[in-house]
Amino acid sequence: MKPVRHYPLRKLAETELAKCFKGLDDGVMNDLATSLVRQWLTYEGHAGVVTSTHQCWFRLVSMEDSPEVVVSQAEWHWGRTLSRDWHVDDEEIPGLLHQLNLCQSVLYRTAVGLTIRLWVEPEERAVRCEEQMGEHA
Repeated sequence: MKPVRHYPLRKLAETELAKCFKGLDDGVMNDLATSLVRQWLTYEGHAGVVTSTHQCWFRLVSMEDSPEVVVSQAEWHWGRTLSRDWHVDDEEIPGLLHQLNLCQSVLYRTAVGLTIRLWVEPEERAVRCEEQMGEHA
């Protein structure tokens, strides 16, 4: 992939996020756009955003001289999985997923005292969760 200035990537990220997530709060849009650009630069053009009900993957591709984004979305009920399987309090899920979207990895102490690690692998278009033994969130 050719080097691209960050500002055009930022505008591209904002455009794609606005298409996928109607009515985002300005602060959330800013956070997610920053995260997409950072992920594209870190993960060779791959990025992801996870919500309670969907996974959205943004693949930056070069079409001649201007970058374009291929978006793929999959229904995946992370909110239900986190609540049912990992005992995360329902009211904590939006904040936990937002942190995940910003950092791509987050530790969390569940309602039953488990410490879990949730992480995103943008190149694999995957989200993973596992218990962390001996770690504190």
